[in-house]
Amino acid sequence: TNEMLEENEGEGGLPNVSIIAPQSEYTSKCGYCKSASGSTSFGATAELLKVEDYQVLIDRGWRRSGTWLYKPNLTKSCCPPYTIRLDATKFTPSRSHLRLAKHIKRFYETGEKPHEVMEDDHIEAEDGKSEVQERKESVVEKPKNQKGPQHKKSKTNDSTKQEQGTSNQKDGSIEEVRSILSTAVQRAIDSGDVSSDFVPQDIPIGPGKPPSQGEYFSKIAFSVMGRAKESQGQAFDKSKYVPAAIANCICTYIPSDSPWKGIASKNGFINFYPSDHLPQMPEPDKKTSKKRNAPTSKLDQLHSLLTPSPSDSHRIEMETRPSEFHQDEFDLYVKYQMAIHKDKPEKNTPEGYTRFLCDSPLIQVASLDGQPGPPMGYGSFHQRYTLNGQLIAVGVIDILPMCISSVYFFYDPAYQFLSMGVYSALRETMWTWELSKNVPQLRYYYMGFYIHSCKKMRYKGQYKPSDVLCPVNYEWIPLADAISTVESNPGAKLIEKSPPQVSEEEQQLIVNNVPVLIRMEVRTFEDLPMRFQNILRRAVMDYLDRVGPTIALSAWCSFH
Repeated sequence: TNEMLEENEGEGGLPNVSIIAPQSEYTSKCGYCKSASGSTSFGATAELLKVEDYQVLIDRGWRRSGTWLYKPNLTKSCCPPYTIRLDATKFTPSRSHLRLAKHIKRFYETGEKPHEVMEDDHIEAEDGKSEVQERKESVVEKPKNQKGPQHKKSKTNDSTKQEQGTSNQKDGSIEEVRSILSTAVQRAIDSGDVSSDFVPQDIPIGPGKPPSQGEYFSKIAFSVMGRAKESQGQAFDKSKYVPAAIANCICTYIPSDSPWKGIASKNGFINFYPSDHLPQMPEPDKKTSKKRNAPTSKLDQLHSLLTPSPSDSHRIEMETRPSEFHQDEFDLYVKYQMAIHKDKPEKNTPEGYTRFLCDSPLIQVASLDGQPGPPMGYGSFHQRYTLNGQLIAVGVIDILPMCISSVYFFYDPAYQFLSMGVYSALRETMWTWELSKNVPQLRYYYMGFYIHSCKKMRYKGQYKPSDVLCPVNYEWIPLADAISTVESNPGAKLIEKSPPQVSEEEQQLIVNNVPVLIRMEVRTFEDLPMRFQNILRRAVMDYLDRVGPTIALSAWCSFH
């Protein structure tokens, strides 16, 4: 017991470990269809929670409200809620989003109020298309010589033609370049910029012709495009597989201290140069520079519109603070709850507000594993929106290793004309995108739950490309691919793949090693007295099933 406490001791003598007290399954009133007992969830209290562990939990369908953790049981709930996330680096704003952003920009500049208010549930589908017609497609998938799912062999080997007749040049350098490129592809995979079938069995590398080319070059981007076209047939969209864009994507994952530097050419090849003999890049002319500085995509355009400039007369600034009680935020919360949710004044107390939106079990840290983190670190925060210094809204968020998780948002009803719910979602998405530039793995924006059976809650699906979490396999599925199953068989698995099977022996081994906190002592389950094992065995097995083996073996399972 003492060894376990010493191993996990953090700052201030508190254990640097998650402590979770599991509770039983419970039913409650559905907040969507108002059924008296239509919502069923698993519950737990988090006394302490590492941000890494909460990332694992929300990727298994858990959410928090204060220190209370809950995981909806989709098969027993009248309005099944699916965890939904958006890759902020690939966000494609709709026309409605851009129209609102232009209204906001005009308000920044002149104070003119928009003529239309866009509520969260009024975002229209782009061009009238259903979400089933929209597809999320990424660029690169895992090569066969890396760990992970195997892809089908192509009829032709893409590297054969490129390397034919050059076998005498396959020296240490070309193999070193091949290794660097393979690692870059793998890093793109690990960061989520991957798809399944479009990387050749052997990464194509060949000798170049300096100085017009590098010492070596690769046509991997063309291989990806060609395989995508062959696989998708008439559905192939060439705008999503531009070789130059694919090459640029891969090059971003080559480390800056690599002995070989990969530079993507305009036509889509990747040229490799020794890092100490890089080519001198020509100075761009003024016209090119001007074009390059202009917004080049809908995402850039949205960011430009939503970012206030110093000359604006109505500046909405966003400040991030630790999750703590502030009187002005509480006063705004009460004002919001009474106007928007019709609460009675006596319903909202400082104590209740603090439990709901200020208390958090997350252990705040500046960085993880020695890697740079976001400027404010990881943990729970309040984002204060001020208009020329006046507080008009507060967003409650969690910053986790891979995402910004939205907890709650409230605002001054006097500014409802700014479509504050949509505005905050767009600002938080843009903020996630900005953070990802320095912390690449922090690229997702978690919007809570997507409830397809409630039309008012379908608006989250309009932030594209969004994924929903399979409640059985705990894998992410493009929302468009999941809609038919969500409609016809709520709570069922969203893909045909079966979850990993665990034998009774393996399950018992995990159960035996679950750390259990009881009577102020920590022991593994198998080290507990037999009478405690008999009492707690069912509860520990249910806990393992709900949180998964990673959390079950690292967190302390607390029984008071």
